[in-house]
Amino acid sequence: MDQTVRELRHDLRGSANCLILCCTALPHCEEDEQVEFLDEMIRATDKFIEILDTLHTMPEHFIEDAPQ
Repeated sequence: MDQTVRELRHDLRGSANCLILCCTALPHCEEDEQVEFLDEMIRATDKFIEILDTLHTMPEHFIEDAPQ
């Protein structure tokens, strides 16, 4: 698999895991910590969208040939 696709998939998983972690922790935090978690969720979502946009601009054969 192309190194770039591998790195992008890794980064997507990292962003998704960050969102899951923040969503899980959010109800158990104090209000000031909740603001920090919400900020982190926004950053992770922005990164997720940035990666998807990058994947969208890549030649299709990079994505199609990548193992699942």
